[in-house]
Amino acid sequence: IGVPQPKQAADGAMKASDNFGYKSKVQMLFQKKAGPSNVWQQIGAQEPAQAAKGVMQASDDAGYKGRAQMLSQQTPPTVWQTIGVPQPKQAADGAMKASDNFGYKSKVQMLFQKKAGPSNVWQQIGAQEPAQAAKGVMQASDDAGYKGRAQMLSQQTPPTVWQTIGVPQPK
Repeated sequence: IGVPQPKQAADGAMKASDNFGYKSKVQMLFQKKAGPSNVWQQIGAQEPAQAAKGVMQASDDAGYKGRAQMLSQQTPPTVWQTIGVPQPKQAADGAMKASDNFGYKSKVQMLFQKKAGPSNVWQQIGAQEPAQAAKGVMQASDDAGYKGRAQMLSQQTPPTVWQTIGVPQPK
């Protein structure tokens, strides 16, 4: 733009603006009122807590009062009631009844005589339980002849930092 320094270019642009007749009002920033302090004020909306209070007040003013609730005496709804589905037993009974009406019959199962299947996840996947596997590894180590020396930790002096990192202790 033909000006060697940015400050000179800025001064020139402001001077041209002044010559053109544009003047903005003087702003005293330290006297300026504080703007909105939260997002609700910035977007011009009522704060949620105040809005809720207003709705409840309007409901009270309209004459609606809910019955007193003793929450400690109420039984909590089941998951099935919460999602609007009949109880699983009712749904299963309905499915079995529909199956019976269709003509499908499975063989009778005596569940109390049925052998117990795998009882934990390790048995279900056919793996040894971790505690048993660790015991087996330690037994194999013992059988191979490896024995760590007995350690009397209370009688040992702890290593210095220098010994720990493998550097001779400075004098």
